[in-house]
Amino acid sequence: MQANKASVVLGTRLGFPPPWGTNVAGRRHGSRHQARKLSVLAYSGGDAAEVVDTVISLPLFPLPSVLHPAQLGQLVVFEPKYLSLFRDLQQSTAPGSEPKFGHILAAGSAPPALMQDSVGGLPNMGVCATLKSVEQLDNGRFLVKYQGTRRFKLLAVDTEQKPYPVAAATWLDDNSNNLSEQQIDMLAKLERDVYTLLQQVVKYSQMLSPEVSSSDSTSQAKQQALLPDTVLLYAPPPPVDSKPKGVADYMIKAGGVAGSKIATWQRMGSVYGNPGARKKTVQDPYQMARDLLAGRRRQELFSFAAAQILELGLPERLALLECRDTSARLQFVAAAVQPYLADLLARVSVKQAMVK
Repeated sequence: MQANKASVVLGTRLGFPPPWGTNVAGRRHGSRHQARKLSVLAYSGGDAAEVVDTVISLPLFPLPSVLHPAQLGQLVVFEPKYLSLFRDLQQSTAPGSEPKFGHILAAGSAPPALMQDSVGGLPNMGVCATLKSVEQLDNGRFLVKYQGTRRFKLLAVDTEQKPYPVAAATWLDDNSNNLSEQQIDMLAKLERDVYTLLQQVVKYSQMLSPEVSSSDSTSQAKQQALLPDTVLLYAPPPPVDSKPKGVADYMIKAGGVAGSKIATWQRMGSVYGNPGARKKTVQDPYQMARDLLAGRRRQELFSFAAAQILELGLPERLALLECRDTSARLQFVAAAVQPYLADLLARVSVKQAMVK
């Protein structure tokens, strides 16, 4: 899906002057960035946030791509120094903890203006990635799978102690600590609107698919199942429902692909249970996951997850990464999706008219 003209409009809003494209370097870093304090927002629970100075250490992997928080990624590692990085991560990480490394744009791929505030020859911002798996290939290379979690700002880079660079950094989150009640309400409405747009895109895309009938009783679950898992995980909480719900109900509502299958299995009965038994009410597992994140932090991650359905170039990805306004990021997604959704709706209307 292309961002189209929304890229130009919102690129300017996010701090990139036109023309949009290779002139991403036109963004001025200068004194405004140099004047920033090293304090970052660190969430201590609930919606409360406090300003703290937290210095973290991360091994860095410079790459020609931009990773976003909540985004999944994978790569084949073949350079000896980075093979060493992932060996060290696996050996040094404490049991029960996820190995982490810093995914950062390589200097050779970064626009010149991004390097004006460089640290150790690298852009001053990257994304912490948690290591999901490392598979050793036959030729000695590694297939690495990971997921972006949180942005960081570089303070210093050490290239002497290890064969790969190691950074001292601070966390960098959206500026959402001092929102007014009106801004909080507007942000909540905006994320619900964006989530609805994404569901509509999947719905109309499925209606254009010859493999899915509009009369298919499970089509809604199939439509929602096409949304990325991270969108479902960080999506706005659904309205409170007083009816008893089981795990299958929550999975169907969230778009989990197995939800309808579990519900069918329960209706038909099984060797493990009585089909006539009353439904056992359980707590929404998706809401439990949302509650583990501070409210504003979840919204930040949802805005990044929603952007993953767009086909974005390096300038757009950099703009979204450097933007510290959740609302602006969600507005970018909404403006990019709406023309595509209108086109889908028109094609669905033509298809239905031809069938009649």
